[in-house]
Amino acid sequence: MHTLEQFTEDVRELVANNPHFKGTAKFILPEGNVYIHADQEPAYVNNDDAEADCSIKLSLDTAYKLMSGELNNFTAFTLGKLKVYGSMGKAAVIGQILSDVAKAK
Repeated sequence: MHTLEQFTEDVRELVANNPHFKGTAKFILPEGNVYIHADQEPAYVNNDDAEADCSIKLSLDTAYKLMSGELNNFTAFTLGKLKVYGSMGKAAVIGQILSDVAKAK
C-alpha cells in the first residue's frame, strides 16, 4: 500500500533528477499535499499547503498508476481521475515527468 510519505519521497527524487520543471506545483491527495518548489536551486519538495502555479488533485492509486504506465495522463484527466487547477502548461510538464518514469522502467 502506498503512503503520502513514500509518494513525497518519489516526487522529491523525480524533481531532483529532472531540470525541465520550473515553478511551483502541488499534488492534492486525500492523504495530504505534496508541494514542489522548483523556482530555486536546489528545488525542494515538502507537504506544505502553499499556493502553487498549478495544482493536481488525484488519489495515490492514480498517481502510482500514472508512474507505472498503467494509466496515461489524458485518460486519467478524461475519466475525472485527476483534476488540474491553474497552469495547464505546468501541469503538462509534471504529467510528462510522471510518464517518463513509466517509460524508464
